[in-house]
Amino acid sequence: MKKKLIRPTAKEDATITKAANSDPDSRPFTDKQWAKVKPNLIRGRDKLLGSGTKEQVTQKLIVTR
Repeated sequence: MKKKLIRPTAKEDATITKAANSDPDSRPFTDKQWAKVKPNLIRGRDKLLGSGTKEQVTQKLIVTR
């Protein structure tokens, strides 16, 4: 089932932004920082971006008595 994104209304967004800007410990990202973050978020159908390579690992269980 595909998850739906619920976007805040303009009023809710303004309230959230105002609260975030008033927090002294919270600094907004610059455009340069966002340029680095956005391409790394999600690739394709909700698949997180990884290393892009897979390595097969086989484990064999040996039981001795």
